[in-house]
Amino acid sequence: MKALKQVVIDTFATLLSPKAYFSTLPKEGGLWYPILKIIIYGFFAMFIFSLVYINMLDTAKYTVIKNYVWLIPIIISVLSPFISFFILILETMIFLIIARLCGAKTDFITGSKIAASLAVTMPLSSILGYFNLISPAMGIVISILVGTLTIWIAYNAIVYKFGTNKKRTATLLIIFLVILLTLNLIGIGVAKQAQTNQLLQQPTFND
Repeated sequence: MKALKQVVIDTFATLLSPKAYFSTLPKEGGLWYPILKIIIYGFFAMFIFSLVYINMLDTAKYTVIKNYVWLIPIIISVLSPFISFFILILETMIFLIIARLCGAKTDFITGSKIAASLAVTMPLSSILGYFNLISPAMGIVISILVGTLTIWIAYNAIVYKFGTNKKRTATLLIIFLVILLTLNLIGIGVAKQAQTNQLLQQPTFND
């Protein structure tokens, strides 16, 4: 219970005052806390994501899924810890690479703590993903905002935890943000094109 309370405190600290949070982040400690943190973030992100998309399904086409919607919490409870752990390892490796490019000297444990903290945007991204279903243009704007927030948190983590050069760190992170947003736009475009092709391939019946 104490650990869960600490996750809540750290979440608000990461979002509201990342400079103060990362400058006082201890280097000691094991992997258990970053794993716990990202499992919590991953659970809420997957749960919200599934609810958003289930509610947007066409009832006539997806009646079977609607009837078994109660299985979603069970499936998420089983899968989210494994998926979250994989995400933590992947994000830690990516962060370590970026931090080294910025001139930081870090280790896997510290990197995992920061990577888990960056995952705070996962539930937020899932909530705001609802707007992507309403309007692709709105989804793009939301993606930019969430991506910018993530990069801003990463900037504070690298600069105020490791004392790297601010200008160099900002430049590299902006480049990374542009790459992420470009890939996101390509993904949205591919998904939109696939949806259009599917509609064009549907048979039409004339009187």
